[in-house]
Amino acid sequence: MTSDKLSARERQYESTRADDINVSIPVSGAAVGLLFDRHIIEHLHDMNKRFRFYIIAKKAGYTDKFLSQMGRKDYVSVYSSDKDREVVDYYDSLIMDKIMSLEISKPSEQAFKTLLSSNQQGGVIMLFTLPVGRQEYDNLNFMERHGLIPDMELQEKLWEASFETKQWDEGEGKLILDKISKFRGLRLPVGSRESALFIEWCLGTGIFSMMFRNTDNESLRSHHPDELGGLGVEKFWQKVAHEFLKS
Repeated sequence: MTSDKLSARERQYESTRADDINVSIPVSGAAVGLLFDRHIIEHLHDMNKRFRFYIIAKKAGYTDKFLSQMGRKDYVSVYSSDKDREVVDYYDSLIMDKIMSLEISKPSEQAFKTLLSSNQQGGVIMLFTLPVGRQEYDNLNFMERHGLIPDMELQEKLWEASFETKQWDEGEGKLILDKISKFRGLRLPVGSRESALFIEWCLGTGIFSMMFRNTDNESLRSHHPDELGGLGVEKFWQKVAHEFLKS
């Protein structure tokens, strides 16, 4: 990203600014969790008028009502088509044309944007809803294993603090905040209102700003080049071909 765009993204993470906070919400093909999406959008905007939402979804019988409801809100923009290719193109153009800062998503294929640095166009902070199915649990395990999201012990401490059910002492608080700065994503708690409270708390406490300022994930990739480096698909099929020919 250019320095101007980086500055604009940084301002979105600062609680004292008035800039819009752009949040992308891609809807999966299965359209799971539409009620949650609607409620978290409404709760977040009620808490903070800076939040602006961009929904990307396929137009179909099971998404029509949701897209119609959301399209009537002046703080929501809807990008939809009944053609898969156009939906993908909408998503690509949104990421390139708008300065996004957050994305609320299932931990499906979108999860791997946690591999991007915050100084890249697609390097938003990912906020993951509850996993559905084995693949999404695997994705969370992958990200946790590589230090891209907190483990559950640390994540639960963050949730508890955001709900004011637990206070950190000064030493523990500093240790936790130091750890958070390296992460590229966070898990959302159960419930749309609880999730909205958690997001607003992360904004107010400066957690998003800390995550934004840490742009160094090259060292992470260098330790795990096979899993986190570029050309992963090509490397995978080269390995398959090698094993096949060997046998």
